[in-house]
Amino acid sequence: MVQFFSKLFKFFRRLCKVLFSRTIIIGLGIILQIVWLWIVLEVLTGVNTVVYLVTSVTLGVILCLVIVNKDEVAEYKLPWILVTALFPLLAAVLYFFFGNTKPSKKFQRRFQSSLQHFEEFFAQNRSVLSQLKAEDPVAASQAQYVYNSSKSPLYAGMDTRYFPMGEDMFPVLLQELKKAERFIFMEYFIIEKGKFFDAILEVLTQKVKEGVEVRIMYDDLGCMGKLPMGYAAQLRKAGIHVRVFHPFLPVISAMHNNRDHRKITVIDNRVAFTGGINLADEYINQKVRFGTWKDAGILLKGDIVQSCTLLFLSLWNLYAVKKDQPEKYCSNLKLTSAMPEDTAQNQEHSPAKEKGYAIFFGDGPNPFDGQQVGKNIYLNILNSATDYVYITTPYLVCDNELLSALRLTAQRGVDVRLITPFIPDKRLIQLITRSHYASLIEAGVKIYEYTPGFIHAKNFVSDDKFATVSTINLDYRSLTHHFECGVWLYKTPTVAKVKEDFNKTFAQCTQITLQKARLNPIQRLVKSVLQLIAPLL
Repeated sequence: MVQFFSKLFKFFRRLCKVLFSRTIIIGLGIILQIVWLWIVLEVLTGVNTVVYLVTSVTLGVILCLVIVNKDEVAEYKLPWILVTALFPLLAAVLYFFFGNTKPSKKFQRRFQSSLQHFEEFFAQNRSVLSQLKAEDPVAASQAQYVYNSSKSPLYAGMDTRYFPMGEDMFPVLLQELKKAERFIFMEYFIIEKGKFFDAILEVLTQKVKEGVEVRIMYDDLGCMGKLPMGYAAQLRKAGIHVRVFHPFLPVISAMHNNRDHRKITVIDNRVAFTGGINLADEYINQKVRFGTWKDAGILLKGDIVQSCTLLFLSLWNLYAVKKDQPEKYCSNLKLTSAMPEDTAQNQEHSPAKEKGYAIFFGDGPNPFDGQQVGKNIYLNILNSATDYVYITTPYLVCDNELLSALRLTAQRGVDVRLITPFIPDKRLIQLITRSHYASLIEAGVKIYEYTPGFIHAKNFVSDDKFATVSTINLDYRSLTHHFECGVWLYKTPTVAKVKEDFNKTFAQCTQITLQKARLNPIQRLVKSVLQLIAPLL
């Protein structure tokens, strides 16, 4: 009997834990708002028919004009216009909550103020840019674009190390964390308790005791259901400074789209890590979810780490009452831009010629900065390619501009290859991804699916010259809505390592034939519907 009541108690405790979890509470809050909207619409449809029709048509016309004139990709406008044409009143209500992706003016001011606070530390060393221009004007023009759009400077002579799998990066990350003497900054979309993060947390806790300043920022939506309630408070008790990015509230709003999708670790302004790897066990294949999880990461050393430190602080300061002073963390690198312009040009064996060039860049949601830096970096690589472009992406849910660039690059005779997952983490997204295969293959693009499982890496490599290792998927969320980051590389040893990884990965993939990619009439109909809603997913 005692055992029975013990089991019953444990059952009710687990049930209460689920029912009163943050996810359930937020879900109920959103459902209540949807019910309220439905009641409002029912009341409105019950008024005089003429008044209802006039109101609907007027709202529909006004809303269509607003949507058409917004500075957004056409694919994002189309579903809203269709809903407005069919259900103008419903569309007006929904657009009020979901359609306005612009943040409040107050939030925009805070964001711009945070960036301007660090602007002088992002100064470009003109000698490095001049040296690259003399070596390769096309590469220099790409670097100039990145700086003009995101204030991310070009660096030369840095050390980089590429990790083709998450489990390759894990021990190196732990080793570098143990060397920390001043500070550790970590910013991730997903953190989850398990072997990976528990090992990191053990090191961080020890470092706090040694007097090292430790900061962690994680995305609230990305970690929902992965961390227990009040986890930030637990970390603070251990002496760790914590920011929960954009707390998810039970309020219907398109602003919930703007997530912090970055993955950054910075240690002492000396070494940094980034790439697609979050701090959860599937990323190092300690937990099997979708077969083998293939990801990629990169280690950075040298002056370029300053960009990582500053990018972390700029987003951390978004929620800070008292702004951090960059000099405290970057004083040793403040004067790198003061190097005479002709110094690098006159060095016959300069570090740049031996180790190439790199940019660590940040990308913010389009409503915040008016730019799509990641997308344009990808377009620049595609448009300048003459020999090959190899790409890995977990999702292919992007606008027609990127799809056209892929097709056009292949039609120019460039060897364009795209690797996507065979085992998806989201079935609906895989359906949309596969719906593009036929048109791409017909244009000459070679499509491969990673047979062992799920490929989460977001890499480009081209012509043995260019490569990117980033957090940016080929989907609307990464390209338009999220805070992202990545590394642009030119003729560094890592470029060859990325290509080598691609060649090994191709051997593990199944190439998709045109016959297999072609859709039957029912699949084409499903594709048409999915393509319509893709920008909203």
